[in-house]
Amino acid sequence: MIFPREIQSLHNQIIEYLKYAKFDNTYECFEHEIRTKIVTKKLIDKQINLMDEDTPEIFRVMKGVLKKSKKEKEKLENFNKLQDEHLDLLAGARQIFRLTLRMVDLCEGSAEMMSSETN
Repeated sequence: MIFPREIQSLHNQIIEYLKYAKFDNTYECFEHEIRTKIVTKKLIDKQINLMDEDTPEIFRVMKGVLKKSKKEKEKLENFNKLQDEHLDLLAGARQIFRLTLRMVDLCEGSAEMMSSETN
């Protein structure tokens, strides 16, 4: 939710930018609308969802929220899926390695028994 104090802060930052960039006509129009409360009332009355596609990025920056695009969400889901698959693969490889070590130990034990029997 965007609060009136935050909207006022945003307006001040926009005015500061317009003055700095020498947008005198735009600054005057914007300042007039703020004085008549037209812009502020429209923003306060509007429910702003920071995750909506049409919400301006400046609101997300103001709140410290990062919007993840659809592509980024899909990429993260695919990464998590691959990670799960690789963890399963790694667990299987560890089991095979353990079995291999046991087989080697058994073979070595059998070889030692065979050599001791022949002596």
